Order: sequence, then structure tokens, then C-alpha cells
Amino acid sequence: MDKKVVVKRKLNVKGLIVILLTLYLLIMVIYYFFTMPLKNIDIIGNNVLTDEQIIKQVNLEKNTSLFLINTYLTEKKIKELPITKNVKVKKKLNGTLNIYIEEENVLFYEASNQKYALTNNKEMIIENDILGIPTLINYTPSDILNNLIIKMSKTNYDIISLISEIEYSPDIKNGITIDENRFILRMNDGNRVLINIANFAKLNSYKELYMKIDDGSLGTFYLDGNRNNILFRTYEAEKNNEVGDINELPNDAS
Repeated sequence: MDKKVVVKRKLNVKGLIVILLTLYLLIMVIYYFFTMPLKNIDIIGNNVLTDEQIIKQVNLEKNTSLFLINTYLTEKKIKELPITKNVKVKKKLNGTLNIYIEEENVLFYEASNQKYALTNNKEMIIENDILGIPTLINYTPSDILNNLIIKMSKTNYDIISLISEIEYSPDIKNGITIDENRFILRMNDGNRVLINIANFAKLNSYKELYMKIDDGSLGTFYLDGNRNNILFRTYEAEKNNEVGDINELPNDAS
């Protein structure tokens, strides 16, 4: 009978050690990432919201496990702030949480309810004062206010920064309301603008209009009518009940 040949394999000790070390390192890496504490929060893009407000909103503290922070839920919490337009949260391997924020523009301050109107047609109480925006000085019916916000959100933001005050001023003659959508805009340069909701897009041409006043006189621009020519009357002419006009607006600004 043939004898069976028994082959004895030697244990590869070096290979086993390598495997065990690899597993150990892998476990340690996983453990490190699971237990890595939050070391820093970097917030980028916020102008109105303070870092403190955002951190308070998401309720994050240092030494919280970075792995356990849910970026989706964190973004959702920040989006609950009315002024937040877009937000993206990213984790970094160095223990930093980056929060990228895009804010809605602030259109004006409503003195009647002490809130700020935003381009997304929402209102918000903001702790810090915002410079360079107009103040709506009197009460405005909610439907007209909403339409004003919609129109202003489509207006060049650098033009909005030229407005000092907004006054709701419906055109009423002999007790009859002719135009309930009219506003008076008091500009930082000393001029006034009478404008209604229907013609609000004409405000984008304000700088060009003022440049057509050769002598730099101050007065009132009437942008509330259906005329092609924009009527301008100096304060002196208004005082003496005189009328003057300036060049016709370009068709694309009407």
C-alpha cells in the first residue's frame, strides 16, 4: 500500500503579525474618527447673522464628537433662520466643521413692527443694527407691503442703498383713492421719488435720471404715472407750482 505523505505547513508568523498590525491600525483609525472631538467651527459668508447666533441655532459645543454631527440636520436647523438662503456644512479631518452660508438681502426696516423685511418676503427681528438700508416709517397694509417687497427684491441692491426712508403715501383726492399703491422715497442725496408698485422697475434708472439734471438741483422725481417722460420738479418749482420735465426714459426701463 502507498503511504500517505503528510505535508506540514509552518505558521507564517511574520505574515500573521502584519495582518494583526493592519487590523489594529484600522481599528485605531476608525476609533479615532468616531471619537474625534469638534475643535473648531468656521462660518463663512454670514454678514447679518453673527457666529454666536448660528452656533446657538445648531446647539454645537466643542468636544462634541465630530462623527456624530449630522450635517443634514445641521443645515436644516440653520435654514430655519428666515435670512438663510443657502447653507452647506462640511466636516474636515482636522476636527473643524465648516459652515458656508448665503444670506437673503435685507430690504428695509419696518418701524411699525420693528422687523426687517427680506428678499424672500419674510420678516425677521435682527439683534444687530444694519446700516445702509432704508426705513419704512409708517404702517402699510399687508397685501401692499408684500407687493412692495416683491418689487424691491427685483431692484438693484445698490439703488436700495441710496434710499433713506420709505413712506406709504396713497394718492387720495377729494376723499377718493386714486392710487393706493403709491410710496414716497426719500433719497440720501436729498431728492424725493414718488413711485407706485406698477412702476417700481423704473427706480433702477435713478442714477441715470439724476445725471440728466444739469445743474444738480434737488427735487422730486414722479415715477408714479403712465407717462413716457419722467416728470422732475425742483423743490423751488414745487413751491411756486411750476412744472418741468427731463428726457424720456429708455424703453427697457419703462
